[in-house]
Amino acid sequence: MHALNSVFAQDYRPLEVLVVDDGSTDRTAERIQWYGDRVRYFYQDNAGPAAARNLAFSKMTGDFVTFLDADDLWHPAKLSRQMAEFEQWEDLDVSVCHVRNFWNGLPEDERVVFLKRQYEPVMAGIVLQAMLARRTIVDQIGSLDTSFRFGEDTDFYLRLKESGCMMLLMDEILGYRRVHDENMTVEFPDRKSDTMVQVVKAALDRKRAG
Repeated sequence: MHALNSVFAQDYRPLEVLVVDDGSTDRTAERIQWYGDRVRYFYQDNAGPAAARNLAFSKMTGDFVTFLDADDLWHPAKLSRQMAEFEQWEDLDVSVCHVRNFWNGLPEDERVVFLKRQYEPVMAGIVLQAMLARRTIVDQIGSLDTSFRFGEDTDFYLRLKESGCMMLLMDEILGYRRVHDENMTVEFPDRKSDTMVQVVKAALDRKRAG
């Protein structure tokens, strides 16, 4: 529950926290009870990250949205610092921060793991936990594409860019992405490569159609 703990450690309020259980087998429904009515819980048969995020988006009531995977973390000031961007720039649609990868293992193995998997220690956006977006822009571009089991975040960022929305990249590292042996993109590297080709093809198809 480290991810949720990092959400409730935020120095920004109010929070609307939705947890989507994508057919897990780790007793999520039982463990989530500890948070009481601070969390709204939804279950679905396993359908992948895009479907889980779409379900959460369909149930939310707030004006801003962001996502956090179960094995990742937020800096305690992530939301407050990104919301400050929206207060400064009234036309801003999307704020994106930097995210630091960290290896869930021995520190001395970290550099080797990143080189082997072609991960940068710090990423400028890319993953959806780095984003805080107005609900209106997500309504405009549409939900995440559930045909992608990987790369749905890349496809989403590409569609945001294509929409012409105002998006700013912050210099700060406000998110932390856990790298471990059970990451989906590590378990299925061939499918990951195939999916990224499909993401690029989808973007080219939209460009031709436009």
